[in-house]
Amino acid sequence: MARLIDAEPLRAKLTWLNEYDYLHVLNDIKSLPTVDAEEVVLCKDCKQFVETNALYDGECPKLRVYVNKDYYCWWGERKDDAEPVRHGHWINHFDDLFPEDSSVECSVCHEYEGIMANDNYCPNCGAKMDERREDE
Repeated sequence: MARLIDAEPLRAKLTWLNEYDYLHVLNDIKSLPTVDAEEVVLCKDCKQFVETNALYDGECPKLRVYVNKDYYCWWGERKDDAEPVRHGHWINHFDDLFPEDSSVECSVCHEYEGIMANDNYCPNCGAKMDERREDE
């Protein structure tokens, strides 16, 4: 699966290269394929979402299923009064003694995920993981 990155910070870090190499690397970056990406709309922020008092938070008439408010799908349409998109980053918690117990923490909701959960969005709060960390 492709990993989305913002190429501008990468370009800014390449300043240590001599001019000839810098231009070649920039051309290589520009020639790489791009992917179509869209912002995720959580169910609670979707025009389709209907709240219920059932086991789940609501239902999606479009999908004809019950859903939790923090789910999302590709049909999501942001309603006008929806919360703004939250931005965050993954905080790594590496365990040297037991690497399999390592995890990442969302900087927004502070929920922990397994070490492989380095996704572009937090599955717990929906925050977009595009924020720059202080240690970068």
